[in-house]
Amino acid sequence: DRGGYGRSNTPKVWIVRDQDDLIVNRELVKLGYAFVRKGSQSTSTSVQSRSNSFEEIMLKELNQLEKDAKNQGLGIFKVCNEDE
Repeated sequence: DRGGYGRSNTPKVWIVRDQDDLIVNRELVKLGYAFVRKGSQSTSTSVQSRSNSFEEIMLKELNQLEKDAKNQGLGIFKVCNEDE
């Protein structure tokens, strides 16, 4: 056990709100205020070697939520008009 660390020694932390079990990481990505870190081993080789793990499922969902937020121009993905 690597104590919550991936192969790249990056901690894998899921922040869960106790009152309703909301996964805060997921909500931030969904609203466009966070992004999925690309290119680390945790988002590539180590995840591919495990089938249907929580991490794999969550990363797929987070990637889709990030794509949706970009397409909708939410949060940090908002494009400002020159008039604003």
